[in-house]
Amino acid sequence: MAAAGAGGGGLDVDEVFSTYLYTGTGSTQTFSNGIDLAGEGGLVWMKARNNQQNNWWYDSERSSFAAGLRSDTTANEYNPGTAVTSVSSSGFTLGTYGEINQSTIDYTSWTFRKAPKFFDVVKVTPSSSNTNLRISHSLGATPGCIIAKRSDGSGDWIVWHKGLASATNSSLNLNLTSSVTTRTNTWGTAAPTSTDFGIDTTYFGSSVTYVFYVFADNDGDGGFGLDGDKDIIKCGLATLSNVSPYDVEVDLGFEPQWVLLKDVNHSGSPWWVIDNMRGWSVQKSVGALSSSTGGKWKALFANTLAAEVEYDYGGLTATGFKLPSNFNYVDNNTDYIYIAIRRGPLAVPEDATDVFAADLSPNNNDPRFISGFPVDMAMQRRRTSTGVKGFDITSRLTTQKYMRTGLANAESSTSTQDMDYMNGYDDDGDTSTAFISHMWKRAPGYFDVVTYNGDGVAGRTVSHNLGVVPEMIWVKKRNQNSNWEVYLDSQGGTKRIYLDYGNAIETTSSAWNNTDATDTVFSLGTSSQTNQNGGTFIAYLFGSLAGVSKVGSYTGNGSSQTIDCGFTAGARYVLIKRVNGTGNWLVYDSVRGINVGDDPRMFLNLTDAEVSDTNSINVNASGFSVNNDGNFTNQSGANYIFYAIA
Repeated sequence: MAAAGAGGGGLDVDEVFSTYLYTGTGSTQTFSNGIDLAGEGGLVWMKARNNQQNNWWYDSERSSFAAGLRSDTTANEYNPGTAVTSVSSSGFTLGTYGEINQSTIDYTSWTFRKAPKFFDVVKVTPSSSNTNLRISHSLGATPGCIIAKRSDGSGDWIVWHKGLASATNSSLNLNLTSSVTTRTNTWGTAAPTSTDFGIDTTYFGSSVTYVFYVFADNDGDGGFGLDGDKDIIKCGLATLSNVSPYDVEVDLGFEPQWVLLKDVNHSGSPWWVIDNMRGWSVQKSVGALSSSTGGKWKALFANTLAAEVEYDYGGLTATGFKLPSNFNYVDNNTDYIYIAIRRGPLAVPEDATDVFAADLSPNNNDPRFISGFPVDMAMQRRRTSTGVKGFDITSRLTTQKYMRTGLANAESSTSTQDMDYMNGYDDDGDTSTAFISHMWKRAPGYFDVVTYNGDGVAGRTVSHNLGVVPEMIWVKKRNQNSNWEVYLDSQGGTKRIYLDYGNAIETTSSAWNNTDATDTVFSLGTSSQTNQNGGTFIAYLFGSLAGVSKVGSYTGNGSSQTIDCGFTAGARYVLIKRVNGTGNWLVYDSVRGINVGDDPRMFLNLTDAEVSDTNSINVNASGFSVNNDGNFTNQSGANYIFYAIA
């Protein structure tokens, strides 16, 4: 990861923004979210999820995070002395204050670090009346949104946004559901610039103290991120028309992880706060083929004490998000303003333990499976069972839905496979240790998840965020029975193999349209299993990343050979499949044991329980070695593909 600093270039998204979920204990808690608040400053915004409590804002410019403001009231700041008790270079500590740390209550926190081209906090006490008081900021770019609140007395939260009709006269109130209001020179006599913005102190007030939260708008000029050309925050305007549902996509140029959203035309519309940690799925429901592309999101509201509510509204895409035309208030040309923050990280992982974990289901554990990181995709299976074909597979983008790797069945609903944890997933009450789960985190060069809707047209391309050419892609139709089709870069866009069968690789033009995947898109033909018109699909993309993961192939020699993956301490996970003849998808991992001797193997495509085979695979420092075991992993002349994680 790039070193933290005050400048935009060289910073990763995860160094300046965090959604961190926690459960209140009533006792002091310290959270490490990776944000340097002590050295750089910023804002921590907290809200109870399952209880009616205020939205609390704590920032570095007012009493060094000690005093909180509430965006759902006009009240002045309040310091109980037991709220945010300290900040550090990697997070913050909470005291016992019940509004943000009540025992058994679930909370979310959103942390914004001060950084050029991202976010700034400015505190000002005007000394006299001025219709165009210019206030300096440190964004180094023209703001996209400014949220102002008087801190030493009561007053509305006043919002300027670039999407409003006038750069100086239009405003909204964050604590209200009212539509846009107009007052001459509310924001001074000139629009905000890359160095300052204006206010009319005859409206805001003089000799009183205001805090301004200033959000950047990366409008394609980049300048942020590891290589200095990644947009990570957008402030924009989306217009919805009263036409068929689920047709409006907001194109950000990136997949968001957090959005603040408001209808500016209608009184009564709330300020929606949505993020991918609490739940923002891509598809409204499962069932028959449908043109619906809507999703579900779990909303909180900046303007009210209300607890979290789940809605059947627009879903995520690889390049933005969708809003349905029947969303909230809609007539012709309903306008929504938004602030959207990109999903991170931008950096490739350097340690496989940051992006992959395997865990046996322990007793009395919540979450049930521990990863040490937020999980984006997971597979689980009972080791002793013979009644299930393959592994259950679920993802953050399809929260509380799962499919089975060995079945063609459409996805099913589950109430237990939740991913709203910081260190694992699944709140299933089954405490049996007979389950194994393998867990992945999305990261550039390593792993990505994409959902899309089929159109049946050959040559359709699907955008992805892997950042490199994917070397293996699993595709499954979610809303109808359909086989799993697998793309292998080593075989090219003219071949396919099935995840739910042990068949050999075969030639086809209908799956990938005879076109190789690239570092930005993969192509589809007319196959109903990859691109049926009206079908909803999910794709899992795997890459080779030096020292972390390896997708490759080898030819069996009938004795023993080492498969060099470029690792230094051996493979913790290995998937092997013969491709030029019949052969099952074999799964090995170090948690169950990759030993000299018997090796417990499981299958992605069979109902068989775990089997201890006779020394078919061993760990080697550079990866793993395969031995003479018939046709499983090293039959002479047989061709195999593998996927290994360090």
